[in-house]
Amino acid sequence: MEWKIIKTLSGHTDKVLCLAYARDGSLASASYDNTIKIWDISTGACMRTLIGHMSSVCCISQLKDDRLASGSYDNTIKIWHIDSGECVRTITGHHGAVHTIVELKDGSIATGSHDTSIIVFKEASKANGFFNPLSFLFPIKFP
Repeated sequence: MEWKIIKTLSGHTDKVLCLAYARDGSLASASYDNTIKIWDISTGACMRTLIGHMSSVCCISQLKDDRLASGSYDNTIKIWHIDSGECVRTITGHHGAVHTIVELKDGSIATGSHDTSIIVFKEASKANGFFNPLSFLFPIKFP
């Protein structure tokens, strides 16, 4: 079977590094231009641009609660509300670029980095209606 181009989404100003499909049918893209774009696949329109990383965005992953996690060459992970484009949390712990993110079954996130570590982070319990910052669980170092 032959594959045909049906749509091209343009708007980033540098290389696109990662894509994530959202449950609402939109598409998120991460780029060397330090941004994440949320696209309406049916129209090809960029619905919003998420700005906050200080360097290239290497990876993105949709979380179960319709937030988006991103990792960057700035060594941080950011948690975003997809609908508003607001960065609700910046997580630190790596000493190198964050190249991969996955949400685990229990809602924690595992991140892999250029610093050779995998770190698992879990959001602290909700207290008095407010979320505490994500807490560092443990690093896994490789020789």
